[in-house]
Amino acid sequence: VIDPMSKLFGGDFAAPVVNQYTAHEITSDFVLATIFPIIRSVRGIPVEGITTTELLKTSANSWAESSFDSGTVSFDDGVDTKGPIPVASIAVKNLSPETEKGSKSPENNKSTQKATLLVVGDSDFPINRYTNFSGNGDFFLNSISWLAEEENLISIRPKERKNTPIQMTQFLGNAIFVTGIILFPGLIGVIGVRTWWRRRRL
Repeated sequence: VIDPMSKLFGGDFAAPVVNQYTAHEITSDFVLATIFPIIRSVRGIPVEGITTTELLKTSANSWAESSFDSGTVSFDDGVDTKGPIPVASIAVKNLSPETEKGSKSPENNKSTQKATLLVVGDSDFPINRYTNFSGNGDFFLNSISWLAEEENLISIRPKERKNTPIQMTQFLGNAIFVTGIILFPGLIGVIGVRTWWRRRRL
């Protein structure tokens, strides 16, 4: 999937940024953008008894490129697929108690069991390099919570402050010391003495 507009969000033409989501438990109140490097399109195929939902779609400016053999990409009408392009889909199948347990007891009929599947066209979005980008980490954790049927854990988590110490060489440390402790105060002192001396002569 190619999206030239991703450069406006700090991404790359081959790393689409998604900021519009289909209404679902995973993306409930989800307003953060997500980035997917080198992603493929994912479409749901209608099958009887299975409900499919295209959860994530790229922007209208994107397209699904069909060939990379030339080394360059461009939208070819009639060959490539114009966006929005689905890049993540969900499949849900309700399982009857007798299919799963071989029993028709009243207890099993009280709750309907279901099989759930989430397919994303990219496997890199939750790695360390991208998980801290906007909503990538939240989308991944929300997906896991939904698949585990723990919807109460689905949320947008607060960002933790990171401890990022500054690493500098001895030369840089000495330069900062000389500049901040000697050069600037000395310059101010010289300007002050010069101003005092000029006023005294007047």
